[in-house]
Amino acid sequence: MSIDSLEDIERFFRTGQEWLKKRHGEGASGAEMGQGRSALMDNVLRRLWKRASRAPGEKESGEGVALLAMGGYGREELNPFSDIDLFLLHLPGKGKDLESWVKNILHPLWDWGLTVGYTVQTPKESWRAAQKELDLLLSFLDARWMAGDKGAFLRWEEEFSRGLKGGRERETILQIQQSAESRHKKLGDSVFVLEPEVKDGKGGLRDYHAAFWAAKIKFSLRSARQMAEQGLLSEKEWETYSQALDFLWRVRNHLHYLHGRREDRLSFEDQTTLAQVLGYRGEDPLRNTESFLKDYFHQALRVHHLSWNILEKCLDEVLSSARTWWRKAAPEIAPGFLLYHGRLALTDSDSFDRNPFQIWKAFDIIHRHGMELSAGLQEIIAQKLGLMNERFRSSPESIRSFLSYFEQPGHLYRVLEEMYETGFLRRFLPEFERVHCHIQYDRYHLYPVDVHSLYAVQELEALERKNGPRPWPLFEQLMREIEDPPLLKLAALLH
Repeated sequence: MSIDSLEDIERFFRTGQEWLKKRHGEGASGAEMGQGRSALMDNVLRRLWKRASRAPGEKESGEGVALLAMGGYGREELNPFSDIDLFLLHLPGKGKDLESWVKNILHPLWDWGLTVGYTVQTPKESWRAAQKELDLLLSFLDARWMAGDKGAFLRWEEEFSRGLKGGRERETILQIQQSAESRHKKLGDSVFVLEPEVKDGKGGLRDYHAAFWAAKIKFSLRSARQMAEQGLLSEKEWETYSQALDFLWRVRNHLHYLHGRREDRLSFEDQTTLAQVLGYRGEDPLRNTESFLKDYFHQALRVHHLSWNILEKCLDEVLSSARTWWRKAAPEIAPGFLLYHGRLALTDSDSFDRNPFQIWKAFDIIHRHGMELSAGLQEIIAQKLGLMNERFRSSPESIRSFLSYFEQPGHLYRVLEEMYETGFLRRFLPEFERVHCHIQYDRYHLYPVDVHSLYAVQELEALERKNGPRPWPLFEQLMREIEDPPLLKLAALLH
């Protein structure tokens, strides 16, 4: 079989790059672009592999040696200027002359301007390295055969999977969650920041990666779509998740094309440009940018919530046949509710169907004790929002319960935060739908209108408490002089 020249391979690569850029301009989905660039690199690397393995006396496949794609490349989610991560796997005793193979495969890629990372290891070496470095372990989780000895890859994959199943699954998933929390804190610990990081920020693509890694470890999944098949997401949630991810991928693709390099920060200066390119083309450029950012934050919020729920579920032990996540036996802290891993959970997932007003009991417990909702209970509330109709909203019980959180001492902000994250707040107060993720586009309004309102309540609640730090003595004095603090907090929510 003929071997392509480097000039032919480069020409093929350049032509493919231009075609992908054209497809992006024509509105190709983020998923299509990620798969398209991955397929292009597969073709390029296999041609380079063929050139590297043509030495006399060697099988063309390279017996005992395999080339694997790792990370985003392994997941087939390459953005235009994403790094190309490769793993040259070789069985013991098959590592001779690999230096020339590496040179023949990698040097052309570097010459063509690609950022390529690589590792050359035996199966045992890779497992030892993965145990020491979480990022490397996660990159191996995404490994995909590219070229060479497929049997060697399959044996490595089986051994690697067996190592993961050695009783450390929960510990590794906890490390993934803790790493995500640390990453969030470094980048503002909020979905709503002035210049969001599309990949690593809260609600960014890395949250999805963390959820997918956890699902792979827990259930040996091979594709993201299997998260719905496994019951980690409902079909409706999977559709929502896919759409949100695709939106973020398109934003990231255009940031890369706009800068001609890897760029994942949606800077203030780039926001108006991206709004126009991505189809926000009304008469008022300012409104267009605000609409784009509203959609961005809305989708990022979805990615974060669904990813975090998947992580929480992967930390749970049992999945019922009804695809409802049950907690281990624990004493009820109130009729119908129990505490599981410090979060509020339901004992009966159908209780809201029988009595929608039971949802107020959940918020009452949060108001008294300040814990968070479990992932399962968050999911149930989000699924049951259709029960919160006009009759529910206008009933004396609902009005009395809602106002009581403002009137009585407790954890008001925690209640409002859980209402917001499940969508309950927008359902109960329909006026909030209009300002959900609504941005005022300038450098002074850091948060969307609805989040700003919640934070205003949080600040008033902090001023009202007598046992916390005292950084604002004048404001605390003024707060004590207010005749009706509950009304002020309600006004802050609705202002």
